[in-house]
This record gives sequence, C-alpha cells and structure tokens, in this order.
Amino acid sequence: MCKVQKITATLTIAPTEVLVLDTNILLWTFYSKLTPKKVYQTKDYPAFVSTAIAQKNPIIVTTFCLNEMLHIIEKTEYDIYKSSKKTSISLKNYRKIPAERAKVKTEIDLILKQLQAIPTLHIIKSKATRKTINRFAYYYDTHLADFFDFCLISFCNNHHYAVVSDDQDFNTPFCKGTLYSANPVV
Repeated sequence: MCKVQKITATLTIAPTEVLVLDTNILLWTFYSKLTPKKVYQTKDYPAFVSTAIAQKNPIIVTTFCLNEMLHIIEKTEYDIYKSSKKTSISLKNYRKIPAERAKVKTEIDLILKQLQAIPTLHIIKSKATRKTINRFAYYYDTHLADFFDFCLISFCNNHHYAVVSDDQDFNTPFCKGTLYSANPVV
C-alpha cells in the first residue's frame, strides 16, 4: 500500500522529494476551464504544486499524462462549444472549425508554456512495457486503476518517486511509494 500524505496547508515536503503529477493535478493547476467536482481540488493542489516549485522540488510529468491532459483540454473546449452553440456537432467536425481550432491551440500553448517555465520540471517518456501490460491484465480484477494510472504507479515504484493524485485508485497494494493527496477518502 501507498504511504498516504494528506495535502494540507501545513504539510511540508522534503525539497529532495521527486513528485510525479497525475493528469488531474496538471489540469486543476494549469487549466482554468475544467470544472472540479470539489472546491479543494482547485485550491489545495495548485497551492501544493506552487510550494513544490518554489522550493525547487524535482517535478515529473509523463508523456501519458500529457497526452491525457491535452485530450481532456480539447474535449472540454468541444463540450463548451456544443453547449454554447446548442449543437450536436461531432468532435471530428468541430476540429474542422478554424476559429475553434485556434482556441484549443491557444489553451494548449498556454499550458505548455507554463510547464516549460518550471525549471525543475522534467517531461519523461512513458513506456508501456510488455511486463507492465501483462501485469495490468493479470491483476485487473484486483485493482481499480485504469491503464495510464497503472503505468504511472509502476513508473513511480520503479524509480521510488512520489505521486500527486486525487484519484483513490492510486491507494492500491501495487503502489509502493508515497501518495500525496488532498482527497479526504484516500
């Protein structure tokens, strides 16, 4: 099981602690249009990440999380468009609208600039090894993690890194490291 560290205003993080940010943490910290389910998500996580940046903690974002984040940004912008225009346009056709494409690009550019401005942030190429894929499938009925989360847990375990996530699926017997979370049920 993970060693769960509850994110609070008084929590101190060792400045050498390597923090791997899960997708939702990235979104709640760097993308303002994602509606959180709970107020603490857009309050506690950005404050935690800001503290980590200020004290120069190494921060890692995997390419799986970047991929998922960019997809969610596009999907959110698409949903905003459909709602505001009261249309049922498909995502494929939405992508063909130059003005909307430009809006999504602006959001993507903004978030990537913010991430690239963090001197201690490292973008690490995700790997889904045959071993990880087989373990995911073999143990599928014993955990609640999706494949990206399972890969992130495996990555953190292999490198002894801490993960920052709101997802209670990380609090699993497969997670061997530290889980930083503000989620009250983790």
